[in-house]
This record gives sequence, C-alpha cells and structure tokens, in this order.
Amino acid sequence: MKLDVLIPSRGRAQSLQAVIVGMDALTSGEHDVRYVVLCDSDDPVTAAVVSGIDGIKIDVAMGPRRLINAWENEIIAASDADAFMPWADDLFCLAPAWDEIVRRVLEKVPAFSWQEIQDQKNHTAIVAEAKWVKAAGKFFPEHFPFWFADTWLKEVFGFVYGMNMPIIEALQFSHKRTPTLNMRDLDFWFRVFAQTRGERIAEAERIVSAYGLQWKEPSALLALFERGDAMQLERVPQYERAFGADQGEPSATYMIAKAKAERLLSVEAAFEAAA
Repeated sequence: MKLDVLIPSRGRAQSLQAVIVGMDALTSGEHDVRYVVLCDSDDPVTAAVVSGIDGIKIDVAMGPRRLINAWENEIIAASDADAFMPWADDLFCLAPAWDEIVRRVLEKVPAFSWQEIQDQKNHTAIVAEAKWVKAAGKFFPEHFPFWFADTWLKEVFGFVYGMNMPIIEALQFSHKRTPTLNMRDLDFWFRVFAQTRGERIAEAERIVSAYGLQWKEPSALLALFERGDAMQLERVPQYERAFGADQGEPSATYMIAKAKAERLLSVEAAFEAAA
C-alpha cells in the first residue's frame, strides 16, 4: 500500500520532527509511507529541520501561505497513493504497526478516523482511500480557514452509509491541544457549514455511485444534522473560550476565505428568495 501522510506546519519545527520520527518508528515496514510536509515559503527553519531527517521518505512542499485544505487537495490530486492521511504537527502516534492497521481497516471501509485519547469520540484524524477521494472530487472542503473539514467528511460518510464514520480504537494518538489558529467569527462559519449541506449530499451521491451502493433517502439524517447545527450555535461562546478565539489580527488567508464564504451565502440567499 502506498500511503501519503500530509502534515502542514509553520513555526513548530521541533514538534513536527518529533511527530514524523515517532510515527515512522512505529510503522510495520511493510508499506510505502510518504510524509508530505506543507511548509510556507517564509518559514525556512521548518523546511531545513525536516530536510535534515535521514532515513525517512519525506517530501517538502513549499509555497506561499494559503488555505491549507486547498493546498492538501492539490497535493492529493497529483499523487498516485492508494490512500491519504492528513495529519498535524502536534499529533503523536501511539499505535505500533499503524500502517498495517490502516491497510486492514481500508479493506473493510473506505474512510475512517483515528482515535484521539483525550477526546475519544472526536473525528480528528481521518483516512480515506483514493477511490473515495476521486469520487468525492476532493479530500477536504475548501470553504473553511479552520475546523469543519473533519465534520464535513463525517457527515458525507453518514449520507453514504447511514451510520457514523468508524473511529478505530487500535489507532490512537495524543494531541497537544494548542490553540486553534485563525479562529474567529465562529457563529458565521457554523452558518456556512449548515448552508453548504447540499454540497455534502452531492459528494455522497457520487460516492454511492462509485461504490455501487444504494442511495437512501436522507430525510432522517437531515433532521438529525439540522438539530446538530442548532446545538453547535448555542455552544459558540464555550468553544471560543476553550480554543482561544479572536487572537491577534485575521490573516490575509482568513480574510480571503471569509470573503468567498460571504459571496457564497449571498448567492444561496438569492436562490432561496427566488424559489
């Protein structure tokens, strides 16, 4: 199995190095694992530290700062790997022979999540096979400057299979739980997520077709997810306190993402008004 592990990193070179070295030390050695580090052009220290790691298959992708999900989608689209595993520079693998476990799980289900020991029900680190990604059209949504990508994938999986995406207990990791960068306007982004549910349904329909499955009327799931939207909006102040929202000035990447999302919502509103 060829597996790409994609790790964006900025300004945390020592943590990134520890994550990669530790993760690679726990592989079975039976599979072709490549670590792709996404590194901003103005962060040469990270690139230098990663390039100095010997004996591990690492590619460094350097470029201007931009939306991480879109950058990862570009790398995935150009890869011939069998499966993809976006990761983070503060997630520490705790699973021996994790690559072989990934292979075995992918034989049974095309997408799943690792288990975070601090939050065992959270879909933080998701793996998907190439066929799933190709059918969906991309790995990640490109609307959001933080969060929401894993929830998007979890919801698509729900539309496809009528069940929650599995979390694999044999694949555990620990997380430093650093503040979420660029978190602000959380209420706005929850509303963007709710308004883009049609995109997730369309992705699920393509995946159902690719795997020869039977499409199931999603009305019950829609009602469940819409209740979830309301609950999440109520929790916005709690999330903002817990994860350190509104720190510093918004980045240029954030402002571009928000402007695009505002245009998207205005188009959605126009369609609803015309209906």
